[in-house]
Amino acid sequence: MMLPVKEAVKVSFATFGELFPSQSIKDVRLEEVRLDDSEKNWEVTVSFRNPDFEDEIATKKSEPVGINTVFGSDNTRVPMRHYKTITINAEIGSLVGIRNEWDLM
Repeated sequence: MMLPVKEAVKVSFATFGELFPSQSIKDVRLEEVRLDDSEKNWEVTVSFRNPDFEDEIATKKSEPVGINTVFGSDNTRVPMRHYKTITINAEIGSLVGIRNEWDLM
């Protein structure tokens, strides 16, 4: 019997919380769920913010980006979301793997 999608999402969020318990990780969101082509695994993509990483990036930027450039703002902070795809076995609900998806700005 296949694990229902809602259960796969629950397992994914629980696994994410256990493996990445950092106090810095904020605003975890469900982005995408799909059954892989073999129909053996759920692929659950979550995104999150890491304010510590955002601060580091902001200090490295030398000029405003995006809409800030148009309006002349000197605010160089760019909110970034990080993405991870958590693969869960669709039959037994166990973790198969986690992969990074590159940050999108």
